[in-house]
Amino acid sequence: MALKMRKLAYYVTILIIIFLLLLVAYKQMISLRNQPIENVDTKPALIDDFYKVTKVIDGDTIILEDGRKIRLLGIDASERGYPYYNKSKSYLSYLVLDKKVQLESDLVDKDEHGRFLRYVYVDGTFVNEQLVKEGLAHAFIISDLKYEKQLSEAEFYAREHEFGVWKINVTQATNMYIIDFHYDAYGNDDYNLNDEYITFGNRGDNPMNLTGWTIKDDMDTVFEFPIYILQPKGEVTIHTGIGVNREDSLYWNSQTPIWGNKGDVLYLRNREGDLVILYEY
Repeated sequence: MALKMRKLAYYVTILIIIFLLLLVAYKQMISLRNQPIENVDTKPALIDDFYKVTKVIDGDTIILEDGRKIRLLGIDASERGYPYYNKSKSYLSYLVLDKKVQLESDLVDKDEHGRFLRYVYVDGTFVNEQLVKEGLAHAFIISDLKYEKQLSEAEFYAREHEFGVWKINVTQATNMYIIDFHYDAYGNDDYNLNDEYITFGNRGDNPMNLTGWTIKDDMDTVFEFPIYILQPKGEVTIHTGIGVNREDSLYWNSQTPIWGNKGDVLYLRNREGDLVILYEY
């Protein structure tokens, strides 16, 4: 009997030791999990070396002397063929072409095109911010960025002062208005694209030539008006999907939805690039 009791005590002791070891290991795991995020090695890195810019592609893309293509992070400038393309490219060239720049990365190293995503600095100037502040680029925030607040404030400044792409054509802005914006199509948006639409009206007394005007969303998807005259007191609806243009209906001819159901921004600009309507929801 005494032998059995000793064996039992031995096994109980072993179980207690195992339990205590597991408890210590669990507490250590919880402690590591609760460490501040600053201790994780995901901080943006400032590259101290200087690199010469040998080419400016457009208002937000440059090429360095080592051949790397750099996409300025957190901003978006006009594409070729659209208003302000030349102005933004010229201004970026003025800032960085044939000069030595410093680069700073964020959490994402490259985009889907293999371009390096970087903040760019030259002679103490934060180039990304400067382009936005001059109204020659939009702040383009699609994920958490280190300088999201700074770039958003630069865009607000440009909008307040109507610089560059934020210049408003007052007459056209007075006459053009949104009658209906059906950004959430009935049912599944993917299968009902033409129930996603915008209807514009002309409250003025004169026809408005919309040829070459553009509509853009917050993800930089662009619709360009064909040759089209909007008559006084008239209206026109732009459907997202595919169809045949008529006097009162035009079609984006997109195969996917354009407008976000939970929020988006609509920019209507004339062919000179002046802002006519800015609608956020």
